[in-house]
Amino acid sequence: MAGHYDVDQVNEIVREEVAEALAEARRWIPVEERLPEDGVPVVVWYELSGIALGRCCLGDPVFWETKEPLTRHPAGLGRVTHWQPLPPPPEEP
Repeated sequence: MAGHYDVDQVNEIVREEVAEALAEARRWIPVEERLPEDGVPVVVWYELSGIALGRCCLGDPVFWETKEPLTRHPAGLGRVTHWQPLPPPPEEP
């Protein structure tokens, strides 16, 4: 029958697409792939020290301004290798 859809199949397709979109939104983005917008706060990953809050300053050269990382490696911070956008703020109750 033309125009007939199996509801279970449609639901499964929608679930898969939503799961893919969530996974993409939560993934760590390599700095080699792309950089965040200039000056926008993001979560960064230092190769030696882990997570910190910061922002990318686009220029020549590109540099990162960050808060102290959550952990500190004896050899220093290392370089920023990945970043993620900050999550949206909570919705008002």
